[in-house]
Amino acid sequence: MASKSNPLAAAARAMTGRRKPISDEALVALQRQGYRVDAHGIIRNPGKFEGEPAYVPEFWEAGLDGGADRDDGRCWGFDLSAADKAKYPGLLKGRRTIRICQDDQGFVRSV
Repeated sequence: MASKSNPLAAAARAMTGRRKPISDEALVALQRQGYRVDAHGIIRNPGKFEGEPAYVPEFWEAGLDGGADRDDGRCWGFDLSAADKAKYPGLLKGRRTIRICQDDQGFVRSV
């Protein structure tokens, strides 16, 4: 009798060979700052960045330092460089810009 295929195992096999969501360099930097990042490049620590892509803390800090390309008073906009896309290849693929906002509860979101 043939065994049934495990859907979770199939999904894991399907992810093999996909582009990594985050470079090793960026992952090490986030880990040094105390962030836990899952295999999909999502921050899993409780706090203001919980559930957000791994690039959010870096761009949030850049915005705090005045490095945003746009500021509408609610969100910061950033034009992505080739270096940004190389650092977060699976998360920023196909994007030219990102927006980072802080909600009323203090959580920082990529929109």
